[in-house]
Amino acid sequence: MKNQKRPPYNTIPHYIVSDYRNGKLNINQLRLLQWIRAIGTPYGIAITSLVDLNNDVFPDLDLKINTINSYLIKLRQRQYIFFEPRQGKMGTFEIHLNHWLTPNMGYKTLDKFFPEPKRWVGADGEPIEIDSFPQANPPEANQKLEEQNQKLEDGKNKLAKQLSSYTPEDKIRSSHNEHDTEPHTKKHDTLLKSSFKGTLVREFNPTNHEEERCKEIASELGDEFINSIVSVLRKDGFRLIERAWGIFREHRQEGKKMDNPARYFQGIIKKLR
Repeated sequence: MKNQKRPPYNTIPHYIVSDYRNGKLNINQLRLLQWIRAIGTPYGIAITSLVDLNNDVFPDLDLKINTINSYLIKLRQRQYIFFEPRQGKMGTFEIHLNHWLTPNMGYKTLDKFFPEPKRWVGADGEPIEIDSFPQANPPEANQKLEEQNQKLEDGKNKLAKQLSSYTPEDKIRSSHNEHDTEPHTKKHDTLLKSSFKGTLVREFNPTNHEEERCKEIASELGDEFINSIVSVLRKDGFRLIERAWGIFREHRQEGKKMDNPARYFQGIIKKLR
């Protein structure tokens, strides 16, 4: 057909096929890797959950969530993908993809996630290579990460106590209340106004990947205005939104009653704070 817009597409490196033929990948790992690349954003990031991967990739197989998780760990060990170590198996998370063509002729690799292996020389003079994948970090590194997460959680709890005198509706309305004289509310109002031109979801122009995801989530929720989810992004960060979105999708799959999806989503966020 003439004058047809070019649809977006993703590429698969030839070495993935070679690795499958040579036995480095089994058929289920190949299926999973191909799907993750198929749902990747233009910047080489797939946002999904273990439940979604199981339902989307293996509807014909009775696989457990632990099995899907083990496939992902194998793919990470072989540097096809990278995702941060995480506790639990619920909610969505980001998966970074290796060897990815990005907009403006860019090219993404996972080199920053996988440092060069250390090389040693054995007693026989032969080189010995010791790989150091992120998931094989010593316990001290994992403990440090947990301490950082705890400090972040404590800070969020302290902020929640400071704002406990306001209802969620007040927090959202305050960005448009000309008579609100609280200093932190004025600061929040300034941030919102400088972040986007309008409040309608369809008029919101994302400036980065996180804002783009917020617009997608707000659209799927049927929320007319972008204010509430952008407010959460500014105050609590994108990770809280992703956790809440994963829980929301699971509740929706379970058939839980949602008269107002946007309000239901905000309720989940309130509980996670």
